[in-house]
Amino acid sequence: MDLSGISILLVEDDPVFRHLLSQYLQSQNAEVFQAADGQQGLDMMQWHQIQLVIADLTMPVMSGLDMIRAMQIEHASVPIVVVSGNHLMDDVLQALRLGAVDYLVKPVANFEQIKQVVLEQVKAPAKALETHEQQRLTDNLDALANEAHTAKIAQLSLFPNASVQGPGCQIGYSIRHKAATSSVYLEVVPIDDRRQAFLFAKIYANEPGMAFTSMLLRTCINHKVQEYQRGQGRMVTHPSSMLNYLNQAILQSGAGITMDISYGSFDSSTQRLSLAQLGHGVRSFLQSAHSLVPIVMPNTPALGQQPQVTPATHTRTMKPGEAICMLNGGLAAREALQRGNHSGVVQEQVEHDFGYLSFQLS
Repeated sequence: MDLSGISILLVEDDPVFRHLLSQYLQSQNAEVFQAADGQQGLDMMQWHQIQLVIADLTMPVMSGLDMIRAMQIEHASVPIVVVSGNHLMDDVLQALRLGAVDYLVKPVANFEQIKQVVLEQVKAPAKALETHEQQRLTDNLDALANEAHTAKIAQLSLFPNASVQGPGCQIGYSIRHKAATSSVYLEVVPIDDRRQAFLFAKIYANEPGMAFTSMLLRTCINHKVQEYQRGQGRMVTHPSSMLNYLNQAILQSGAGITMDISYGSFDSSTQRLSLAQLGHGVRSFLQSAHSLVPIVMPNTPALGQQPQVTPATHTRTMKPGEAICMLNGGLAAREALQRGNHSGVVQEQVEHDFGYLSFQLS
């Protein structure tokens, strides 16, 4: 399959690499527009109907990261693929956090890799992670295992602010972890101007495995958000379907990692919150002014334990003055929640990792 009918914006300050890649993409019948820096890239987005962006990160005038931030405001539905040097992994992780859907590391030995990424994003966006994408993530696991500091930076760069305002809601959290990386992880996922999603997980892995799993979760979620924004799927708004999808992604990675996880999706137009859960290490509670009541859901296998799973579910209409809270870490997590001081993720000398996520109407 060639790239007929696909319009691509190539943003790259290296004229040789830009010319070679542009020639290859055109040989595959893609329509290619070129820009030498982030500002030119933004201008091109205004002038042309672009279906996919391929961008470097280190560029003059406006960096790739600044360009991605701007594109997420005006052109959030257009997928962005990052191509950058292997010494810039921190920037690549930041790009994924900002909304990039995939990345390739320079030097790109075979432009066929880029073609496959383009086809995946434009021609078949509803497919799960492909084999080549899983291999890149597995390669990262090897790199993380060899460099503890890289693993720490990789995971920490993915955590959101301690308090996040969403459409009609507010999410806050606190996590304390002992080692360089945290076994308690979360994602806050803006979907559109009325929908918000989030997940809270306890990861069972070594330190590089925790960082790898965090990256894999972010990549999977970005795929489904982009799919939703292109009008090609609503899985990101359906907690049970998302947990099944994430379960398959973890199993396909071959990393042997499991996790307890809860995923929530909120619609501010109806104030309905839907939850799905796998495993029993993350517990959900209904918090009001004077009480913390457990939400009873049946026990299920952890994510990553078996191919076929049926998550436990819970749905409710949120009311002012109440919060849905997800906890891991027993009494320490409860005490942190009761203090109500959302402090984000902090490394300190604790007996074991613990944390909470709190969701409420704003």
